[in-house]
Amino acid sequence: MKHFNLLKTTLLLCALIVGSLSGWAEETTATLDMTKAQTSPVVVNGVTFSWTSSYIITGAASDASNGFGGKSGTADMTITIPEGKKLVGISKVNGNNWGSTNINVYAGTDTKGSLVTEIKQSTNSYTISTNNTGSTYYLVTSAKKNAWIKSLTIQYDDASTSGKKSVDAPTFSPAAGAITAGTTVTLTQATADEIRYTLDGTNPTKTTGTVYSSPIEITTPTTIKAIAVKGDDVSSVIAAEYTINVNSPEFNILSQGNYLNGTEVTLASAGNTIYYTTDNTTPTSSSIQYSSPISLDGKMTIKAIAYDSYGNSSGVVTRTMTGIAPATLPFSWAGGTTTEFTSMTGVIGGSLGNYSDNNRPYLVQMDKTGDYIEIFMDAKPIKLAIGVKMIGGGSTSKITVQESVNGVDFSDVEELTISGSQNSVVNLETSEDFSATTRVLKLLFTKGSNIGVGPISITSETSPVSISAAGFATFVSDFDLDYSSVPGLKAYKATVDGVTISFDKVTTVPAGEGVLLQGDEGTYDVPLTSGVTPWADDDNAFVRGTGAAVATGDGPYNYILNKVNGVVGFYKANGQTVAKNRAYLQSMTAAARISLNFDEETTGVSEVAKSDVNNKVFDLQGRHIAQPTKGLYIMNGRKVLVK
Repeated sequence: MKHFNLLKTTLLLCALIVGSLSGWAEETTATLDMTKAQTSPVVVNGVTFSWTSSYIITGAASDASNGFGGKSGTADMTITIPEGKKLVGISKVNGNNWGSTNINVYAGTDTKGSLVTEIKQSTNSYTISTNNTGSTYYLVTSAKKNAWIKSLTIQYDDASTSGKKSVDAPTFSPAAGAITAGTTVTLTQATADEIRYTLDGTNPTKTTGTVYSSPIEITTPTTIKAIAVKGDDVSSVIAAEYTINVNSPEFNILSQGNYLNGTEVTLASAGNTIYYTTDNTTPTSSSIQYSSPISLDGKMTIKAIAYDSYGNSSGVVTRTMTGIAPATLPFSWAGGTTTEFTSMTGVIGGSLGNYSDNNRPYLVQMDKTGDYIEIFMDAKPIKLAIGVKMIGGGSTSKITVQESVNGVDFSDVEELTISGSQNSVVNLETSEDFSATTRVLKLLFTKGSNIGVGPISITSETSPVSISAAGFATFVSDFDLDYSSVPGLKAYKATVDGVTISFDKVTTVPAGEGVLLQGDEGTYDVPLTSGVTPWADDDNAFVRGTGAAVATGDGPYNYILNKVNGVVGFYKANGQTVAKNRAYLQSMTAAARISLNFDEETTGVSEVAKSDVNNKVFDLQGRHIAQPTKGLYIMNGRKVLVK
């Protein structure tokens, strides 16, 4: 028997008999007065009541606190009727401050027995089916507020005092409890002449109630009360309370947390209609009806409810999720403060601090087991590289690299060991393959010594490059790229000879070099490569942007790719900014615009055809010249001397 802490007020167990039971065999009633000081067990008219004494509060007879029960938790009592007898009824009487307290009655000595009935605080009398022939019953009061019961009455059938034969009550199938709307309930009693029932809470009698003839369909919460009639005899009234179970909506996302932006959230409740809200209000049948996956975008709270075809509703299910915009792979960070790091797209940090600036770039502080970094990505990673500084020293630390599809369920990929003397720098990189569906990496720290995290890079198979409707773009990558196998995309570097600018097509580009891209509007996946020979310092007129304003320039002049009055070209900077993955052009020319009117690759004078290069100027090596100076050129397929 479970014991629970109870406050001064108590719960008094009770029981009831249903009034007029004509035709019953004679019955014995046993009433236990719980306001009197007494010691468990107590025997009344053959019924044994036993309880834990701590649940009895006694005092003067007029003291309203006297009784059985409590403030919170559960008070319990075991009741044993004579062997061979049948429990007929339980009445709760003289309860005080009953509140929302109910009593569950189990056949047996604890809650592992079968539930016979539930005595609700709003009803004063209950009849128990005579089919319960067990001698021991267990009463549990679930106190939800201060409450106590003054007295408890047990009524059982004593067949030895009457010559009449008792009539067994009907049985219910399915048993009372939660069912699906539309379920039919069957009443049976093999020897009865008829069964009568009610659905309005009243007790049927030999002459009142509906005569049972076919299964009863339950579409809303319903209590059925029924008796069996045989000749002049009737059974006890048996009650079965049915509640309607509507399956709550199920989310495909099982837990709350961080996910990639665009993650699709699906809801399901078989056979039911789902409604939901995303503004943190409680959903009803007037809310948005779910019909297709909900795309996660930023922080979102989804509350959902399901309704069956009869209008019964489920409970409300809530998920609060945060959509994280992914970092574009390849990913590169040069090191810095925690704030600088976590302000980057796709980066989340847990319990991270900062070391002093003299440790730059290794400023992200990891000094507790469980510190972590998560990086959300737009593609599958190939390799992770990370630099750390031993702020402590001597003791070995570890970073466990984990992977996830959704940002919630992680699995270990590889363990990176960090050891060395104080202030030594350790460069680590993964050697294991990541799964094709991996979109989130977690770096989970196990402390040996404190470390400062610095540069991090994540490589991928390709680097996405976008071209606008203008057909041109500049681009700079932190990784070597191979444009040779990307259909429809061309890359050019720019060389300057005096005031002459030449655009030369290239297939491989070293990391950090800017190029001009030409292609149709769209996003292209450019493969990463390695081992590309760096270009000479003066071999490319493109300069990588920094995100800061670019000066107009005064020899060399600075030009930014732009579209003005419908014309795409390089225009003087005039204080505009260029992002770090874009480039601007430097030239000695002071022209207002450097035109981009080429659309063909030329590699030599012999390949210049008039029909293909009309109104375009090439030098004698076949390179397109945007701003020709004095000299000999090819124009419209002919040699032209510019004086």
